[in-house]
Amino acid sequence: MSRRTNRPDDSQLNPVPHEFIYVNEIHTGNPDLNPEDIYTFEMGYVNRFNFGGLESSIWFSSIKNKLDYYRKEYP
Repeated sequence: MSRRTNRPDDSQLNPVPHEFIYVNEIHTGNPDLNPEDIYTFEMGYVNRFNFGGLESSIWFSSIKNKLDYYRKEYP
């Protein structure tokens, strides 16, 4: 079992428009973003025989407060 936390970077938190690279895009951040929590669980089983082996595993992952990226174009 493992847990990983991804925190938003400065550009994702900054509410002031920035990065005017393209004419139709304005980048702003959301200061109310929460860290993204990722929980992963894996369980496996291995059994060896004289003629070969048997292996099986189960894997599960869950993400809370997913950081999504989207684009909104302005005219």
